[in-house]
Amino acid sequence: MALLSGCGIGITPFGKLASPANPFPEEVQASPPEQDAEVSSAPTGVQEVVELEKPLSGELLTEEADKFHWVFQTDVRAYRSSNFARSNTTEDGAAATEYTAVGRLIFPKIQDAPLFSTLSSSLTLLGQRAYFGQYAIDSSDSTDISLKALDYEFRSVMLDAETTLASDWILALSIGYHELLNFRGYEKLYHAVAPSVSFGRDYPVAGDGILNLKVSADYALTKTYSQYEVPGVFDDAGDNLRTSLNLTLAKSLGSSGRLYLTPSASLMRTVYTKPDSIGRVDYLVYAEFAAFYRVMPWLYLRAFGNYQDKTGNDKAMTLLEDYAEYENWDAGLGLGASISF
Repeated sequence: MALLSGCGIGITPFGKLASPANPFPEEVQASPPEQDAEVSSAPTGVQEVVELEKPLSGELLTEEADKFHWVFQTDVRAYRSSNFARSNTTEDGAAATEYTAVGRLIFPKIQDAPLFSTLSSSLTLLGQRAYFGQYAIDSSDSTDISLKALDYEFRSVMLDAETTLASDWILALSIGYHELLNFRGYEKLYHAVAPSVSFGRDYPVAGDGILNLKVSADYALTKTYSQYEVPGVFDDAGDNLRTSLNLTLAKSLGSSGRLYLTPSASLMRTVYTKPDSIGRVDYLVYAEFAAFYRVMPWLYLRAFGNYQDKTGNDKAMTLLEDYAEYENWDAGLGLGASISF
C-alpha cells in the first residue's frame, strides 16, 4: 500500500515492499509552505506506508484469501531529522515521535480468471499523528515551541486491487482519499484524491531473498484549505503527476526467521499541473536501510535510516526558493504490533 500520494515521502512498516510516498509521499511517503497557490506538500515527516510482500511474521500479512480477513496494526516510532525544515540554507535537526494505526480488510482472492491467475483486493484505513521537537537526540536539536506548528494528523482510506499476469508481472490499481489536519484545532489543511497504477515483479536473490522492482504512476487531485506558514509543510501539494522507479530487497537472516533486512531505493519525478505551477518539476532520490526483528508473532522492533535528496527545475526554484532543493537524513527506532484473523 503506498500512501501520501502528492504529499510527502518516507517509510513506515505497515503493509508489501512498495515505493516510498505517500501520500499520501514519501513515500509519509510519504512533503515548505508555498505562498498562495504554490502551497504544496505533506508535512515534514509524513511517511508512506510500505508493505512487505512476504510477512515478517505469520501475523503481519495474510497471503491466502479464500475468505475475508482483517489485519490490524499499530506502530510508534521515534526518529531524528537532520533538516526538518527541508531547506537548502538552514539545516536544523529535530526529533519527532509518530503514532500510526492501520486497519485492513482483505477480500477473498479470485483464482484462475480469464486474463490473470489471481486477483487480490483490499480496503485500508490509516490514521497517523506526529509530534516534533518534544525532546532532543543531538545537542543541537531544536525543541523550540514553534515546532508544534509542524505537528499533524493524517488520515487515509484506500481501495486497491492487484493481479498477477501470465508473465509473472504484478499489475496494481488503487484509488485513495487522504487528508491532513491541524489536530490541535481540528482544522482541515489539505486533502487529495489519488488514483494510481503500478507494474512490478519479484526476483529471488541470495537464497530466500526477494528483490522487488516496481514502476508506478499516480495523479493527485488536491485542495488546500489553509496557507500553513511553516517551512517544511506542503512542499509537494497541488495537483500533480508522479512517476517512480523503485527497488526493494527483503532478506531474512539466521535460521530463526526473526530478523529481516529491507534496503530500498527509489527515484521519483513529480510534474505539477495547476495553472500557476505548470512547468514545475521536482526530482527526489530516496534510499533507506531498515531492519525488522520479530520479538513475538504479533510484536516487532524496527531500526531504520534513510536519505532524501530533492532537486527541482528553474520553475521550482522560482516558486519555492530555499525549499526547492534540500538533503535530509532520518534515523530512528520503532515498535509495532499486528494481529490478523
